[in-house]
Amino acid sequence: MVRLVHDANVMPDPFLFILGLIAVACVILFPLRLWRKKHRRYGNESEGDDVPLAPPPRRNDG
Repeated sequence: MVRLVHDANVMPDPFLFILGLIAVACVILFPLRLWRKKHRRYGNESEGDDVPLAPPPRRNDG
């Protein structure tokens, strides 16, 4: 005797579906986040131009 808790055509629990989407997004986006952190402009750069800390003075600044 086989007892079915759910019918075969019932949609799965939406909480588990959303939790699964979040988990998949984290796995996919984590390497992208590490790559962006590594290639940031204001990071620890040893080569390249210096980044100015203040904007250049304006022409009509009196």
